[in-house]
Amino acid sequence: REGSRECLMQMTKESADSLVSSPLSAKKSRRGGSIFGTVIRTLLLDSPLLLVFGIYMGVMWVHHVHDNYLVPQMAAAKWEEDERDATEMTYYYRECDEDDISTTNGADLFLPENATPEEAYQHNLLHGFTLFPRVLSEETAAGLRKHIRSRIMTLTEEDNIWLEEQENRWSFPLGTEEPYVAQALMEVASNRLLKEAMAKILGDNPAMIEMTAITAAHGAKAQSWHQDGPTAPARFGRGFRAGYSVFIQLQNTTKAMGATGACPGLYMCSEVPQQVCEKNGLQPVNEHGYWRAGDALVMNMDSMHRGSAHYDPDALERVMFIMTFTAKPRSRAESRQIIQGITFSLRWDMWGFTWQDLLHADTEMIQPWATLRALGLYKKPEADWGVDYITSSCERIAKEDFGFFREHLDDFISFGGFKFIPQWLQGKVNEDDEDESWPEFLLDTIERCEAFLKSISFQLAFCYVVLFFTISMLTGVGVKGRMSRFAFSLLRLGLFYGVAVTLYHAAIKHVDDSDWAYDIRNGLKYASPFGNEETAFNGPTTLPNRYDVLIETRYKSKYLALYNDFISNHPGNRLWNALLNEKAEVFSSYGGLPTVFGNAVSEFIVSAVQENSGRFLYQSPDAQWKVLSDDDAIAQTSFELAVKSNPIKQHVVKELEYLISEMKYDHRRESAMSARILPYLLELKKQLAMGVPQAKGKVTAVREEGLGPISGLVCYFRKSRAMLPKLEHKVLSLRRPIVLHVGKPPEEPEEGAWLKAGDFAEVLLREGSSHYWYKVQVSMILSTGACLVYFPGEDDEASMDCKKLRHFVPPAIGEILEVNADGSYYECEILRDKGGGLYDISAEGDKYEDVEDALFRRNLR
Repeated sequence: REGSRECLMQMTKESADSLVSSPLSAKKSRRGGSIFGTVIRTLLLDSPLLLVFGIYMGVMWVHHVHDNYLVPQMAAAKWEEDERDATEMTYYYRECDEDDISTTNGADLFLPENATPEEAYQHNLLHGFTLFPRVLSEETAAGLRKHIRSRIMTLTEEDNIWLEEQENRWSFPLGTEEPYVAQALMEVASNRLLKEAMAKILGDNPAMIEMTAITAAHGAKAQSWHQDGPTAPARFGRGFRAGYSVFIQLQNTTKAMGATGACPGLYMCSEVPQQVCEKNGLQPVNEHGYWRAGDALVMNMDSMHRGSAHYDPDALERVMFIMTFTAKPRSRAESRQIIQGITFSLRWDMWGFTWQDLLHADTEMIQPWATLRALGLYKKPEADWGVDYITSSCERIAKEDFGFFREHLDDFISFGGFKFIPQWLQGKVNEDDEDESWPEFLLDTIERCEAFLKSISFQLAFCYVVLFFTISMLTGVGVKGRMSRFAFSLLRLGLFYGVAVTLYHAAIKHVDDSDWAYDIRNGLKYASPFGNEETAFNGPTTLPNRYDVLIETRYKSKYLALYNDFISNHPGNRLWNALLNEKAEVFSSYGGLPTVFGNAVSEFIVSAVQENSGRFLYQSPDAQWKVLSDDDAIAQTSFELAVKSNPIKQHVVKELEYLISEMKYDHRRESAMSARILPYLLELKKQLAMGVPQAKGKVTAVREEGLGPISGLVCYFRKSRAMLPKLEHKVLSLRRPIVLHVGKPPEEPEEGAWLKAGDFAEVLLREGSSHYWYKVQVSMILSTGACLVYFPGEDDEASMDCKKLRHFVPPAIGEILEVNADGSYYECEILRDKGGGLYDISAEGDKYEDVEDALFRRNLR
């Protein structure tokens, strides 16, 4: 019996050793049972404990990021129209008509096979639509078409994307697990012409924000003409990033099959009546009558377009592969958000990728890399971040954009919400709270998961301690041995939790030390970049029109790409630039002559613009457009002529403008360095272009600031005119319109188009069933299309739609008006104009003298 008891105690001791033995004792005991026990302990006890606590730490990290960064980021992404529209405008609220259509011939949208990237760029700048040949191979187009048609057969309600005129139309997001999708992406990305053109349009390596397919079968009705975004990039070039869609037909598509309808040239417009495109819209088909399979239409998403009707019963379904790209986010002080108002038909795990990633879609856009990239957690060092899913969702939640309406949340919850989280751990929302539904749901989900995991983690830890305390007490030899075994178990537990906590704090530090976090903490993310701008001209504010020349001050940054040339596509600027290019050579030939000769060229150009009903407008620091005097218009034209007349000057001034914009709008815009250097850069720009002698002490001041070497450029360009060849034959043939308007005098293009601050005007208001014109004085005209006016006798400004205003027309003798007497209006007749806005009238059978014109109103008959 003694031997049996000793044997049993030894077996129990070895069994306990397999659970709580130290690494040192494990080395001493090489028995297979001990190794097996260690494995069992690790799998059944250590791993679950560490996994649960690690997930708990992960949720705490998510909570930290949410509260400290995502919530402020969503707050910054909210676009308060009343506060930001008027101050962040880079263009103006432009209403367009059929005169703004760039072409009504669909063949004009096709690029020739031998087109260059620059030609494609200029083509898209003009039309907003460009059709690139042979982007997909016939085999890939056919294979992708077959896959899309097969998916439609099993399409679920959850995957189906809403479309206008949904009947006989289907759309769903695509993923790279399908080989033909990956192959299509690689072919698109490797097309040299398309790649280089998109880089010029959106900047290097643009980000993908949409990948979907749309299928239309016979019976699909025509959609209404629409813009995929509410023209935000057109009006707010530094507030929103433009989107460009790539439409690729996967079969030869005729007009009867529903080839996409296009209304070219209107992407700069904020408002376009439907009838304009109903009358002038087109469908791009080639000389054979179809849009060839594999050809790609690149469209600015602010362009007017539509899905056309499929009315050919004998034709195939029209299947179209669609991708949308935008500029990749800047690493610092990104003020631009993604375009708003579109469906963002991109599967959640396909966010975060850029054009360069598409080249390796079959290896880099697959799991697990796709999920890590979409969540913004990992990318290869040589890759660029695209727009990740978290960032895009924050922007769309903040603006209550498509996919994040309240009804979309209800649909999300009804489909099971987050698939990897039990429903009882998912958040609840207040049925009456429409505004904060998504933020409330997400925060509640995080808090529920954190509370649950915290509880489970501590319960498991408690059970772990109790278990090994019991084992130690039962198997230990002596008090010291038992406590030693138990202490080691606690040490092991502390080691596991310590590693998890250390990783948690490392992850917190990694986020807190990032440029992204710094920008959010310091209010730079999505913040207005304006405020550090110069005032070069003064004048009354006005609302631009298509004939005006706009002197913009808010672009000229490399990363803005096509939008640096955006204003040059404004109709008035196109005329001005054509005249500048035509006369630049003549201007340069006058380099050695008195300035009166060069001024004559400038005067001729200004006169030609004005005779076309154009004005010269300058964008002031408060984003409003101010009317330039003739002298200022001539000075600005002379500056542009001086730049265009010398290619070296043109290049250097362009780079200098990029540097000036960096000082004005980059993350260092409020630094002392920017405040010190910016004035010198502005002066240097003027010197390089015009060669005007600097004021005494200027060069010394520049050198004292460490910019001495670039001042040498000034000296070089002062001599540059004399170095250019003289074109005497041009001088002999030049007509010199020294006096402006030698032809017909300028005419206002339409009633009220030339209203400006300080003018007296009439505003049309409705009272009951009648409309009346009232006299007001314009105090300010905003680029949003609003006019701030004062009514006679009122101290407060009123905001009016400028379309309701016209120039004030003084009452005419014999005219029948209505006059205000003690708050009531009576019909009257004008008897005499006494000047100074005073009139004699007759009303109610009596005559009255010296009645102010502010008391009259005209009935709109």
